[in-house]
Amino acid sequence: MNQLFYMPNLLEESILSEEEAKHALKVLRKKAGDILFVTNGKGQLGKIRILSENDKNCLVEILETYSDPQLGVQTSIHLCVALTKNNDRFEWLIEKAVELGVTRVTPLITKFAERSKIRIERLEKIALSAMKQSLRSILPSIDEPTKLNVLLDSFDPSHTLLIAHCYPSEKLWIKDLIDVINPIILIGPEGDFSPQEVELCKKHQAIDIDLGPYRLRTETAALTAVAQWAGSNL
Repeated sequence: MNQLFYMPNLLEESILSEEEAKHALKVLRKKAGDILFVTNGKGQLGKIRILSENDKNCLVEILETYSDPQLGVQTSIHLCVALTKNNDRFEWLIEKAVELGVTRVTPLITKFAERSKIRIERLEKIALSAMKQSLRSILPSIDEPTKLNVLLDSFDPSHTLLIAHCYPSEKLWIKDLIDVINPIILIGPEGDFSPQEVELCKKHQAIDIDLGPYRLRTETAALTAVAQWAGSNL
């Protein structure tokens, strides 16, 4: 499998979307009778055969469907990260985080964040492209920008919150937390979380994490943290 297409209704219908059909037929020059591999973005994979070369109504035959065998060893990673000042950097972060296996992203609105709005539809397209490129079967959900206090109040107490910040504190080295199941990772903006925000996170039982001796940009800190669990899933 060196190409993966998105078919959200894999288990319900036999039509490839116009966008995916155009990519297969026009860009990759696929023909009727050719075999494609698809995912529904929810952990299900499939093998299909193209029946028609009409990119607006591309009929396919579903030959096989099966659960992604990699899901049994993957951890669900929820990345909560403050919006960066530079929009391109945030979009790049989404792409790389999806490639590493993030399953949910919540853009955070914090005291020192310099933006509070972002184009969710564009981020979803970037996430979809990254999922297909990396041959993953899970399409991460991307939330609307959310205030930190609202996000914290929405969590179940059983979840493990991990927060990275630059203030002096007793921090745990992130590599020592690799056994944490389904982590929720909190990453602040260029100006860091405010002291009050850090205290608020601690009231919700967040664990302070150490990402190393160097000061990292928001997007670098996020990927450094995510990579710890991504590495354990390989």
